[in-house]
Amino acid sequence: MTNIATRMVFLLDQIMNNARKEKGHIIIREQRCLTCKRTLAVEITDKLGARGEYWVVKDALRTKLGIDLLYGQEVWFGNYIRCPNCGRTGNLPIDKPLTADQIALPKEVKDGTN
Repeated sequence: MTNIATRMVFLLDQIMNNARKEKGHIIIREQRCLTCKRTLAVEITDKLGARGEYWVVKDALRTKLGIDLLYGQEVWFGNYIRCPNCGRTGNLPIDKPLTADQIALPKEVKDGTN
């Protein structure tokens, strides 16, 4: 049986409010579109280097006031994505941060001092 949250979409505010309510100290990492700066993906974790919840933009609601992006829960490393706001395409992570395996390495190894 699949988790119901994997099939539903939520607004970013709903995801953030829920994470802040359930957990104490959290770390939020956002992947933003390089053109329009809208958030395309979010990782929420309580420990640096530990995998947390991943949310990726799935669709958008267009209203008179603008565009609200809708997010679904899935791991986003390497996913092909199209920004619903401006149409830019690419693979996540767009800014090429460290992979989850590299994040788990000791600080000295990442910095090259060891």
